[in-house]
Amino acid sequence: MKRGQHILFFTAYYTTPDEPGLLRSWQVANHLAGRGHRVTVVTTGTNYMTGKTSKAACRLWTVEEHGERLRVIRVWTPGDYRRSILGRLLYSLGLAVLGFAVGLGVDHPDVVLGATPPPTVPPFALLLARLRGARFVEEVRDMQTEDALEMGYLREGTMVRWHLALEQWAYRGANAIVAVTPGIKKIIAAKGIPEGKITVVPNGYEEVLFEDDTSPLNREALGWREYFVVLYSGSMGQTVDLWTLFGAAKLLREERKMLFVLLGDGERRGAYEKFCRDEGVNACFLGALSRKKVTDYCRCADVGVSLHGKGKLWDHVLGNKTFDYLGSGLPMVYAGSGDTDDLLRQSRGGISVPAEDPEALRDALLEMAGSPERCREMGREGQAFVREHFARRGLLEDLEQVLLSCVGIQKGDC
Repeated sequence: MKRGQHILFFTAYYTTPDEPGLLRSWQVANHLAGRGHRVTVVTTGTNYMTGKTSKAACRLWTVEEHGERLRVIRVWTPGDYRRSILGRLLYSLGLAVLGFAVGLGVDHPDVVLGATPPPTVPPFALLLARLRGARFVEEVRDMQTEDALEMGYLREGTMVRWHLALEQWAYRGANAIVAVTPGIKKIIAAKGIPEGKITVVPNGYEEVLFEDDTSPLNREALGWREYFVVLYSGSMGQTVDLWTLFGAAKLLREERKMLFVLLGDGERRGAYEKFCRDEGVNACFLGALSRKKVTDYCRCADVGVSLHGKGKLWDHVLGNKTFDYLGSGLPMVYAGSGDTDDLLRQSRGGISVPAEDPEALRDALLEMAGSPERCREMGREGQAFVREHFARRGLLEDLEQVLLSCVGIQKGDC
């Protein structure tokens, strides 16, 4: 019986339930440690949502011990890196280069798990695995370089071609690839990578966030009892265009009993707040909150909104907010197509409308507001679906098996 592998986990997004941000990396590390493996996480000291850098992380790196099996090494990266292209570059390279240097001193890893974004991590993680004699698994959470090209943030050129070549080298050199959506798997396979090498392990229903329902937050305490509350939770950065939502909100400004509540932060937040003030939109911006608080607010709202732009760029996105909404029993309106639309249709947890169409989004929200019983039924069906098919514990076991398969351990051996 073989147990206790040493996993070196190279990831940017390592936030805890008490912080704003994604929990996937934190849950992966704690699951693996709980299963008897040693886990060393190499991550950044900067919260990717708030841009805040911990005081301890002002040094080149710091080490945190979390029990006997989990160690977290945080390397220096610049705070508020999203304000400029140079800041983003320093963040990506700083994490990759310093993380690589730190990884060289980690005690005998069996598997190196490198997660995107940023896309600089996998090539350095693969090189680290080769030098340390370890297996390499790449976890692909988005297609950041391709997305930036399509959106016009990057231009074709020598640097981009070089970067795409490194990306392809990492795909080919990986012993296994984990894609977080079916759409990402299709994109990677189209690059000539065998489909059998790619396993889809999606984001899912995070039971740890929903097991505790003792939050003091309720509609009465929030002053929402008389409102139909439309909730958006997520980024307000450059890559997420919320103007469709605010266009619909403007069309609905005479509906004074409809309240738009926005959780999150980003470069565009100031522009969105100014628009709402100038146009008389009934909106409330609450900033970036911990994932636990986000789910508490989800329980108090009437409908959750997610939206993406037109084009194939967005078809591979299946974000955490979808599972936060549905897992909370919150029905959802989605403006877009692709993997999120497919899940919403399968779960019957909400309705989809075309992307970048404020009038269609307005009509959908009015339909939901006018059918409270149907709204509640969609919430119940969506919640039941994600609990059955997307429970995080089962998905984490799938990811663990991918890692163990790379070192010759099959399901049932341990």
